[in-house]
Amino acid sequence: LPTCEKLCERILSCGSIDYPHQCLSQCHNGPCPSCSTQIILQCRCGKSSKSISCVEAIEDDPIENPFRCKQKCKTVKSCKTHQCSRICCNLDSHQCNLVCGKILNCNIHKCEELCHSKFCHTCSLFDQEIKCHCGKTVLKPKSKCLKILQKCYFSCKREHECGHPANHWCHNDDECPPCTHPVSKMCVGKHMSFDVPCHVKIVCCRQGCGKFLPCGVHTCQRSCHSDSCQSFDQKCTQRCNIKRYKCGHKCNLVCHGSEPCPVTTCEAIIKQQQQLECDDEYRVIQENKNLTQPFSINLDAPRQLPTVYTEFLRDYAKKNLEFVQTIERQ
Repeated sequence: LPTCEKLCERILSCGSIDYPHQCLSQCHNGPCPSCSTQIILQCRCGKSSKSISCVEAIEDDPIENPFRCKQKCKTVKSCKTHQCSRICCNLDSHQCNLVCGKILNCNIHKCEELCHSKFCHTCSLFDQEIKCHCGKTVLKPKSKCLKILQKCYFSCKREHECGHPANHWCHNDDECPPCTHPVSKMCVGKHMSFDVPCHVKIVCCRQGCGKFLPCGVHTCQRSCHSDSCQSFDQKCTQRCNIKRYKCGHKCNLVCHGSEPCPVTTCEAIIKQQQQLECDDEYRVIQENKNLTQPFSINLDAPRQLPTVYTEFLRDYAKKNLEFVQTIERQ
């Protein structure tokens, strides 16, 4: 269709019912563009306003995201003491939600009601008798205003889970102090027992732990303890005490568990007249000792040969017996 130079002036969907907006574009074909009419937008408290295009106002969604000014509300709340102080406040009523906190007539407790303009109520504990847990100590009305008694000088009558009698004063706490009744408990390493207070759960002595390590060969060298002897990813670092077959010295390598000892050169030091290293010569001597030991043969002892006397000496001794005896006595 042909167009002219006049304004379109079609009625748009925006604006109010009484004053709908019109298209301000030049005569055109097709749908009208977005409304460019400038409108005055007020903040939610009504104290500020700004000019904005109709299309921007629709995109900002004034219902979900209303325009807010930066002014603080100075309206006095219902307590007639505090101010609102909200930014761009739109409340119809200003109820104070703060706690009163004023000192009550007992001069000890504070008012726990919401902030109010009237006088605070009378302390509810001021005219009541207060009893301890066992009931033997009573605080008379108006003598003192306390939520709990400071101390009752009678023994506590509560039953403990351990079954031991309480040896402390009556109290208003929810739980009794730890039981201190002496009991005999075994240490965690099962070495010995001790007399300790009942509440003590873990008892450790000063003896060595002695439990086998995961390697299955060595024992724990720590003193008695409650935790595991060795962490999951930790390996035994003690030395192997298995004797070597040839020389008899200890393996002395880092623990290798139940696996056979690796074949390595012995580094033991031998103490004789001089210090010698464990070599092939020493290993031969040691093997000879191992072979002769079951037969009680001592290779280190000097050999004793039988004494042989000649026939002449035997005849002479028979004829001169007194002289021979004199020689033997010397």
